[in-house]
Amino acid sequence: MSSLLSFLWRNYKCRYPSEVSKHNDALRIGLLGASKIAPDAVISAAKTHPEVMVVAVAARDRTRAQAYAKKHHIPIVHDSYQALIDDPVIDAVYIALPPGHHCEWAIKALEAGKHVLLEKPSVSNAEEAAKLFRSPLLSKPESPVLLEAFHYRFHPAWQKLLSLIDPANVVEAHSASYMPKGYVPLYDIRCQYKLSGGCLMDLGTYNVSVLRQVFGTEPEECLEASYRGMPPGYDKEIDQAFTAKWRFPDGGIGSMVADMVADGGYSIPMMQEFPRIELPKLEIKHREAIIEDKLASGLEHALQKT
Repeated sequence: MSSLLSFLWRNYKCRYPSEVSKHNDALRIGLLGASKIAPDAVISAAKTHPEVMVVAVAARDRTRAQAYAKKHHIPIVHDSYQALIDDPVIDAVYIALPPGHHCEWAIKALEAGKHVLLEKPSVSNAEEAAKLFRSPLLSKPESPVLLEAFHYRFHPAWQKLLSLIDPANVVEAHSASYMPKGYVPLYDIRCQYKLSGGCLMDLGTYNVSVLRQVFGTEPEECLEASYRGMPPGYDKEIDQAFTAKWRFPDGGIGSMVADMVADGGYSIPMMQEFPRIELPKLEIKHREAIIEDKLASGLEHALQKT
């Protein structure tokens, strides 16, 4: 019971943290977009750090931005994204716009000398990835920092896991994540191709990122890829679910499954159409290692870490 209460208390404090006083030279962050993710991703976290503060927000609708600023105690509301980027008070910009707008506004922010924390997916395609991450703006002396906002990478638990992995000897790694059916409305911006939506571009980015971290490198070949599209009447270019398998340089196989409209997975047949509720899962298997010890003739002691 005490562990459950501790878990609930920690989560409560994450959502409703105590605010600390700020340093005079605290990093000042401006928000591009009055997004749903910013309160958990940036605003609440910034309250607990004396060296970081959220000072401004801009949205397409100024009235919405004003309401957002009032709710989250943000002092400055700008009339446009460009006005926020041009504000000399701001040191860094957090971009949580629809993915189809990420590349454009990230480059504009970098041009203005702002650091950029960019929500995933950072861009819409390979062409934009090359344009943004190989931009000359990032290779200049004292260039600003561009970082894709995968928060899990900096969590102590994830770093501990990575310390237990030998990437060159990973045989298989499988990452699975699910959103229960009904959690994402089918008309949501995440279900619009023109805004770079879809399961792989949203939920699936975590699966892909995790595999790249586990193997410590990029895959050499895509072995399999399949998707489940939207139902009739919705964007036919969008994937609701996505599966893929890759081969990595040392022969390891990384696979993933992601589903934004998941159901089933229960042992009771009548529940197979119920929304699926399952925590994200990562399974890793290493090559067998032979342990030198004294065994009977013809026997050897092998260990496989999973």
